[in-house]
Amino acid sequence: MGILEAFVVPHPPILVHGVGHGEGRGAQATLEAYHTVAQRIAELAPELLIISTSHGELYRDALSISTGASAWGDFAQFRDPGDRLEVALDEDFISALIAEAEHEGLPFVATPEPGNQLDHGCMVPLHFITQQLHTPFRVARIGISFLDEQTHYRMGQCVARAVETTGRRAVFVASGDLSHRLKEDGPYGFNPAGPRFDQAATVAFSTGDLGALLHFDARLCEDAAECGLNSFIIMAGALDGHAVEPELLSYEDPWGVGYGVARFAPLSQGDGAGTEGDGAGTAPSPCPSLPVRLAFAALDDWLTGESTPGETTPQVVSLLTTLSAQDREVLEALHSRCAGVFVSFHKGKDLRGCIGTIVATRGDIFEEICHNTVSAAAHDPRFTAIRAGEREELSCSVDVLGPAEPVDDVATLDAKRYGVIVSRGFRRGLLLPNLEGVNSPAEQIDIALQKAGIAPHEHYKLERFEVVRYE
Repeated sequence: MGILEAFVVPHPPILVHGVGHGEGRGAQATLEAYHTVAQRIAELAPELLIISTSHGELYRDALSISTGASAWGDFAQFRDPGDRLEVALDEDFISALIAEAEHEGLPFVATPEPGNQLDHGCMVPLHFITQQLHTPFRVARIGISFLDEQTHYRMGQCVARAVETTGRRAVFVASGDLSHRLKEDGPYGFNPAGPRFDQAATVAFSTGDLGALLHFDARLCEDAAECGLNSFIIMAGALDGHAVEPELLSYEDPWGVGYGVARFAPLSQGDGAGTEGDGAGTAPSPCPSLPVRLAFAALDDWLTGESTPGETTPQVVSLLTTLSAQDREVLEALHSRCAGVFVSFHKGKDLRGCIGTIVATRGDIFEEICHNTVSAAAHDPRFTAIRAGEREELSCSVDVLGPAEPVDDVATLDAKRYGVIVSRGFRRGLLLPNLEGVNSPAEQIDIALQKAGIAPHEHYKLERFEVVRYE
């Protein structure tokens, strides 16, 4: 059957009348949007509500799947014990989801919540939904973690497969607030990252570009004190491969916390839905590779004053503490050998900085990436140093060079496959392979000669090399 529709909702308990006693009217747009969501879900009459939440039991290195026959919740911690709700859990769907997550190799914990009690990230949306949904339904609860975005996205993909396996009529509800740092008198004060985060999130919601959620800058998210991003990413994974009809129902920040409400209706193939990987709808571009994420972490450390980023500087440390099993294998490879590395930053289609090493100059590839990131950001003589304000506009690639081999016949070159090195005495020029606008070995050689300051009529040595490019 597949997921019928998906929704993003916030979870401030003050919206519940028994908690806020009318103060929730300060977020009237959110309340009205919540009623619209509840009405739409009632019209869909789902058998299953899948709720991702950023509260409840939270594990640093594992997502959570709630098990058991039923769960209950109330708002006693918010001085409203009488507002109580009990729901049946969909044990067959949960078993299918666990099987999919195990097959995918995802780190997760499958256990009942303490006392089978639902957190307010589930209770607030259920409070509104059950006011209008009167047909029988069951619930599945998924809790976020501190793991990377791609792991949460893959959990969403497991959700979609489990829905197909069980044939459920399912609705996905992604519960989460946006930034908590939007006003000086808000609960966490003001940080300029707060409005920037909320703007980026609401643009993704309103355009249906949910793949963009995977690429939010980690520093921006931390400074914004958001709580919902990984919940939204699980939802995005559950919609993987489908174009969607997006609708941003409301956004407001009455108390210094951003509340967004949005609806996403998957489109059928006949409505122009894309297939996985074609760039349509919510199918995201691939998560940046570990070498690229390492380069950005090193850049962030340099931008905040660390002259030699590495394994002990804050943003690199933060990256290394949230690696998936696949990332750890890549990390081991980066530490296992030495090689020349080029780090390239682009701003849109324009090069913003690119410097590298033809042969290894550091202890391993990991160190080479960190060092050359700073060189590309700060010491490329063609550009001014990269500024912090440009950080979110940059893209990056990392090229790890293979060994150079002499070339006796230009016919053995291939501009897409091989880079070239030209040298005469101490003058040396290098050009990477597969560059936009460089379509032939002759063009490669000509540019490399110019970089080296070697005239075409001079005798020079020509070498070729292959690269592994990470993006």
